[in-house]
Amino acid sequence: MYSVMMMAAALAAPAPTNEIFKALADEVEGPCHINIEGKPTEAPPPACAAAIAAATTARKQAILYYAWAYSLNEKRAGIEALPSLDKAIALAPNFITAIHERGYTYNDLGFYDRGLADGNREIQLAPEHAAAYTERSFARHYLADFEGAMADRLKAIALLGTHPDRETGVAEELMWLGRYREAADRLEGLPPSEARAAFSATINRRLKYRPDGGEATRCTLGNSGDRAAAQKMIDDCSWAFDHEKGSAKRADYLTVRAVMSVIAEQDRGASGDDFRIAVALDPRNPQRHINYGNALVDNRRSWAGRNAFDLALTLPGISKRDKAMALAGRSQANFNRGDHAAARKDAEESLRTEPSFAGALIAGDIAEHEGNKQAAKDFWMTAYRSGVRDDGLIKRLKSVGVTDPDKLAK
Repeated sequence: MYSVMMMAAALAAPAPTNEIFKALADEVEGPCHINIEGKPTEAPPPACAAAIAAATTARKQAILYYAWAYSLNEKRAGIEALPSLDKAIALAPNFITAIHERGYTYNDLGFYDRGLADGNREIQLAPEHAAAYTERSFARHYLADFEGAMADRLKAIALLGTHPDRETGVAEELMWLGRYREAADRLEGLPPSEARAAFSATINRRLKYRPDGGEATRCTLGNSGDRAAAQKMIDDCSWAFDHEKGSAKRADYLTVRAVMSVIAEQDRGASGDDFRIAVALDPRNPQRHINYGNALVDNRRSWAGRNAFDLALTLPGISKRDKAMALAGRSQANFNRGDHAAARKDAEESLRTEPSFAGALIAGDIAEHEGNKQAAKDFWMTAYRSGVRDDGLIKRLKSVGVTDPDKLAK
């Protein structure tokens, strides 16, 4: 019955409208704007599907698709929401509310270039819509357009007035532009918050920093050490980044700073923004996408991480080592998402391309999941023999009876 209902909707779909409009609150309420129980799905529930099929105008149908997508986004199900937003905009190309929601969804999923395009379109249609500038600022920021992001944040302030969160956003862009004194002035007198405290601490370090000419030389991964040494390197890399004009070199400094941030803060989530901006600065370098993909997977964003590895694998001239690392990363992302067949295929291809710790580790995890403890043991010992000896690997080996891996490795 459901498939027949959807077929009828497709056959009776009203002609698209060029009307420029925003959805009113009472138009959104109804069978498609619901609190989703259980696992979100792309397909709308029967009552919503029936309402879509019965809608007699493109406007009504577009709003129903938007309402369902909004319900999905309330559950952070952006992947499932996108098709309905696409349908809403196909029915009503100038539906401002749906364009804004799709831009938000793209940004949330890491498709910042697409988020920027929707932001541009929304502002073209509604130049006084403050939320459009706020949303577009996120896309611009993660595309390394800090001047543009700051201009959007300032425009939102001009339209809505000052607010601590808006001022903090401007201060963040000023920091990325190396304009720390101006950033400090923006934060002056604002009520305390965790984000503002962190920004103020960073600003104070930057303002107190005294270069000696060796900053760029020290900003290399070979100089990593304990947490104190890592913090010193963060300062060196920040100075080098702020005073470098070349995009690829700036991306190098951010890459090192990202790794040092994880060491200094003992938090794997500390690297994400730096790795993302490095991608924007040097998008043709597979290693940038691989680093960013690994950071996303570490932070439980495996769908976005898989996309980063996909991009790395499409770049021309990718080395064998980078290909193997991208495949291992994508294997992990697929494994996390429950696509075990795709994970196994990527892990096998990674190891065929070039053996690595990452490839052997995920291959062992897949084997263990499939109940093959001997294969898991063999793969994990291969990882151990690569020279990387982290606590997670030791724990895995103990789970398959290996209490003295050094003895077995001989």
